[in-house]
Amino acid sequence: MHQEAEATASAGARGPATYDLVIRRAHVFDGRQKLTGLYDVAVDGAEIASVSAEPLAGRQEIDAAGAWVMPGLIDTHVHFYDVRAVSDSGSMRAFEENELPGRLGLFLEHGVTTIKSVGDPTGGTLDTPGRNRRRHTAWPATAGNGLRHHRTRRAS
Repeated sequence: MHQEAEATASAGARGPATYDLVIRRAHVFDGRQKLTGLYDVAVDGAEIASVSAEPLAGRQEIDAAGAWVMPGLIDTHVHFYDVRAVSDSGSMRAFEENELPGRLGLFLEHGVTTIKSVGDPTGGTLDTPGRNRRRHTAWPATAGNGLRHHRTRRAS
């Protein structure tokens, strides 16, 4: 199926629905290829519901004005801990409570939805989102292969 027909077919299956969010007039890279032209991208909940060359309706709408929409990026090699600032358990605890939450949040702001911390104390990296749930609502999915632990935490 050609890319325009595939994108339009996904919209036609749903009809004139109202989605949670529609990003209008965007260039789209779908993870495999760049679609030719501008498209509306509809989101329901946390899922992409439709990509269409025809206008879609959303409760919230963002005009991309020709900017790009693409799947979340994956950063497979991240070092979070500032070795100059973390020298003992007290400074590590302060870093995890005061600095690390903001650093994790910056990834989502830049389109990175999954990160892998390497060489860092994995427990702190993976446990920070749970300890800071009240202050922050969204985090990238994290994985680590640092000191002591080999775990993964799903995105929130």
